[in-house]
Amino acid sequence: HGPTLCARHASGRLGRMRRPGRAMSTAAYGLLALTDTLLAAGPARWHKVRLLTKPLLMPALAGAARRTPTLSAAQALSWGGDVSLLRDADRFFLTGLSSFLGAHLAYIAAYRSRSSTPLLATRGRRRLLAACSVSAAGMAVAAGRTDRSLALPVAAYGLVLGTMVTAAAGVDPGRGREIGRAHV
Repeated sequence: HGPTLCARHASGRLGRMRRPGRAMSTAAYGLLALTDTLLAAGPARWHKVRLLTKPLLMPALAGAARRTPTLSAAQALSWGGDVSLLRDADRFFLTGLSSFLGAHLAYIAAYRSRSSTPLLATRGRRRLLAACSVSAAGMAVAAGRTDRSLALPVAAYGLVLGTMVTAAAGVDPGRGREIGRAHV
């Protein structure tokens, strides 16, 4: 009985000792994300620095998150999308879009594993998915005006993105609603 109590106390203390590292990683990710956003919004001469900041975002986020195979896959695919979109050509856009599509499918799987109800169990989630679907159609039309070959991939991406948001809304309270943030 005594060693068990000590082990519980020690494991609790070790768990708390790990949190400052996660907090530091979360803060580093936040600072890096803010820097990358400012570089993206700044003058064109700043954009080249994003070749350094953008590829570091997902590894920084991964360092702050609890690892699960599904979350690791989502973050790796998101990293691939980030890196692909640093280049300016349709094939890089489609590669990035495909990578993000895979990431969002992985996030959907992670969210659904934390829900005890069907995806469309509530009126609010049905409305949310309907609104996201209308938005996806609008994005597809806009992309198709630029290049017809982009309409279908953008529509698929938009529908998956809407499904991911809807799945996130269906996560049971206390079962990891923060999965999209660093504290998974």
